[in-house]
Amino acid sequence: MVGDRLVLVGTIHVDPQSAAAVRDTILDVRPEVVALEIDEARLYALQNPRLSRAGKSPGVSFLAMVLLEKFAGQLTGSAPGTEMLVATESARRVGARVELVDVPIHTTIAGLRSLPLKERVRLLIDSISSLVLLPLGRPDFAGLTEGIEEQLLLFRGRYPGLSRLLLDLRE
Repeated sequence: MVGDRLVLVGTIHVDPQSAAAVRDTILDVRPEVVALEIDEARLYALQNPRLSRAGKSPGVSFLAMVLLEKFAGQLTGSAPGTEMLVATESARRVGARVELVDVPIHTTIAGLRSLPLKERVRLLIDSISSLVLLPLGRPDFAGLTEGIEEQLLLFRGRYPGLSRLLLDLRE
């Protein structure tokens, strides 16, 4: 809780506990507005998974991240974005207005396309490595935020362009 007017619920896209935390918080607090860090196109895609929208290919970097997220979701039993769907439904149940507060996905995809080739290759290799290593252990998100400053420094060092795009411009 931030003051008495704002409640922030941190989530992990593939953590089943995140969806429960979102639902419980919204049902307990009964807010007037629920702000979701997602844009209209991505929420539509989550709500309508069988419908495909025609358009440009999002690119290898974006597809690598999506594939990694989906694979992690299979390991945890929580599909990426479940917390967003639960938040939307919970907001509806309490009569809260839903505000989508993320930049459009096409802006992020355009930024990914403009990453230096070296960084895109590194992202692809790291994604493939993660896909190989993830099945060897069950993900444990309990200590994920411990040492977050150090993790961010490592991320910024390994992916300077991606960190600018995802952490500085989007956030």
